[in-house]
Amino acid sequence: MIFSREQVSHISDSAYLELTRNGQVLKYKDDKVAVCLSNKRIVKHFYKRPFFSSQTIIPYALQFTKNAQRLKYMGIPSVHVTDIYYLPKEKCHLVIYPYLEGETIYDELSKGNFQSLAKFPEFIAKLHALGIKFRDLHTGNMLAQPNSEIALLDTSRLRFKKSALNLKQRAHNLAFLANTQQDQEFLLKFGFKAFLDAYFNAAKLSNRQIKKFLRYFNRRAPEAFLIA
Repeated sequence: MIFSREQVSHISDSAYLELTRNGQVLKYKDDKVAVCLSNKRIVKHFYKRPFFSSQTIIPYALQFTKNAQRLKYMGIPSVHVTDIYYLPKEKCHLVIYPYLEGETIYDELSKGNFQSLAKFPEFIAKLHALGIKFRDLHTGNMLAQPNSEIALLDTSRLRFKKSALNLKQRAHNLAFLANTQQDQEFLLKFGFKAFLDAYFNAAKLSNRQIKKFLRYFNRRAPEAFLIA
């Protein structure tokens, strides 16, 4: 289902309390509930920002939903949004979708399981080949599912290109991952050169392309991740 502004219903405070009754808060942001699990459904909260942004034109909740639908169409596992509501009192959109089984790659790495990280480079290469630039690329946004597939959880910061990403875009996307503090320890422990080699292999880059990629990558990567 494709949602539009006109299809977003207002929800009352009492209906919201009923929706989240006995729910488990999975994530807070700025002391507010961001993600809640209730009755095997995820209730994701998108609060209105106090200043002008792209959200003023297209609410992040609608962008999140639109991107998730497009990913599904392209064969990339993601969430399936069933409802969108607006909670006036909190100036907040609510996106509802069924709970996805599995654990984030970050949670698996925290337990010492590096198996899913080994599959991560191939998944990133697939996104890049499809022209998908995930501007919030980190292991907390990737779900390792029981069927061994990786699913994208937070789809609000995606960009879709008409063709595969060029080398500069690919390098900058992976440099973002290398600059993500929560993932740096895991990537270094796994071996970041091995991680990049797996990506190069999956992306089928030539030696000449790899050299060009690394020039772009090293301009943005932290010192511990520079590749000679």
